[in-house]
Amino acid sequence: KVNYEKKFEHLHWLFGKSERDETSNRHDNRECWKQGDELIQKRRANNFGIEKKPLLSVLLPSIIIRNQQFINLSHRLVDLVKAGGYLSKVEFKANVDNKEISIGKKRQELLNEATGEYVVFIDDDDDVPDYYFTKIFEALESRPDCIGFKIDFRKDGIKKIACHSSKYKLWENNKDGHDYVRCPNHLNPIKREIALQVGYPDKRFGEDSEYSLSLAAKELIKTEVFINEMMYIYKFSSKENHSVKYGIR
Repeated sequence: KVNYEKKFEHLHWLFGKSERDETSNRHDNRECWKQGDELIQKRRANNFGIEKKPLLSVLLPSIIIRNQQFINLSHRLVDLVKAGGYLSKVEFKANVDNKEISIGKKRQELLNEATGEYVVFIDDDDDVPDYYFTKIFEALESRPDCIGFKIDFRKDGIKKIACHSSKYKLWENNKDGHDYVRCPNHLNPIKREIALQVGYPDKRFGEDSEYSLSLAAKELIKTEVFINEMMYIYKFSSKENHSVKYGIR
């Protein structure tokens, strides 16, 4: 139990509690007082280094029929965040319905509700590696506009490699040794203030490419940290009925 009434005596020379020494003599002048005041104002403006809002908002769109997938992924992500000690830096926001609204509108609603400095989407039919949050927060230390990385793209169970980076301005195939290259999209952590300048169209399919290509066209991403590792596991099945998947009638 902590005794909050316990007091510590301030043994300052100003109150006759100690002798002045070389350090106190050197600092007892208006220039040092000014520097001290500027420093305290700067630290106060930064809330003394205490995060006032989450650094990263992880956005999770889903639909009711994939409820178990969503629960499994959510638990896994929370466990990874806890294991890394990042609970104070991450917020999770979910939007689950029965396909009443488009995936584009759902992404936009999540983006609007997010409070983190950065936002990223993780879809419930995909996955991330165990080191995902560790690598992401290492990359965010320099506060770039965006984080680029490689993606383990599993098409009908066959592994392919995609590369997402702001150096690409278009979506292309078979380039730079990768099966697919993309300008950053919803899978890449990006400053929320930048994502909001583009937003997602109210579309049931193709909202990700429109958002991605708009980001590139507007040249909003000025700085990027690129992680040269597989940071996302994207699962695609060409056999799946996309009209059913996306609620296209």
